[in-house]
Amino acid sequence: MKLLELNNVGLIYQTDESETTALKNVTFTVDDGEFVAIVGPSGCGKTTILSLVAGLISPTSGEIRLGGEKIVHPRRDVGYMLQRDQLFEWRNILANVTLGPEIQKKKSPESVSYAENLLDKYGLGEFKKHFPKQLSGGMRQRVALIRTLALKPRILLLDEPFSALDFQTRLSVHEDISKIIANEKKTALLVTHDISEAIALSNRVIVLSKRPGTVKSVIEVNLGHSSPKEKRDSSGYPVLFEKIWKEVSA
Repeated sequence: MKLLELNNVGLIYQTDESETTALKNVTFTVDDGEFVAIVGPSGCGKTTILSLVAGLISPTSGEIRLGGEKIVHPRRDVGYMLQRDQLFEWRNILANVTLGPEIQKKKSPESVSYAENLLDKYGLGEFKKHFPKQLSGGMRQRVALIRTLALKPRILLLDEPFSALDFQTRLSVHEDISKIIANEKKTALLVTHDISEAIALSNRVIVLSKRPGTVKSVIEVNLGHSSPKEKRDSSGYPVLFEKIWKEVSA
């Protein structure tokens, strides 16, 4: 079932002196439970698409629908995970995870219990009274994802959330994040400049063209229902990597 639909979406930035077309006729869908990655040249509008889906900005043309409903403003059922974990250093881990319900004035014993269960489930229960500075980079990213999940979103928007991590930590976090999203049966849309990351985490890769960004190709990741490491180790990985790299570079 289609959860997210972008139909001929365009975006033009206008000033008194000029206008810039950022996106042009962007059309794609994301099915319920699917993990889709977006790659493309720098400045092609990858993060802009996430801002549009989140309802933070409005398209100049076309429309975006989530669950059949047109997105016209920020929605509480859309979770957004940014490039940095954005944890508040003065709040402990549990307080960070329950921040969303608190802001939405929905914090309750049930929401706190749900957050605690997520922390316990994914190996962070013993750290709930710790502060962010006491955690490793990988652990902080898990906390950031759990904070997003605590709002029970229908879709997760991931804006290069692993780019600040070192290579070894990033590989480990890929395994954790992939497992958490699969276990929680969430739909995810990832923006990344890393083709390897896109293949390792997603079911499909959408390649955007240079600005103005439009969908250049959609490539299926047919490497089985494997973990990120198993995908990277598979015989089909190098062929798929080269295919996507050529699309991005052309």
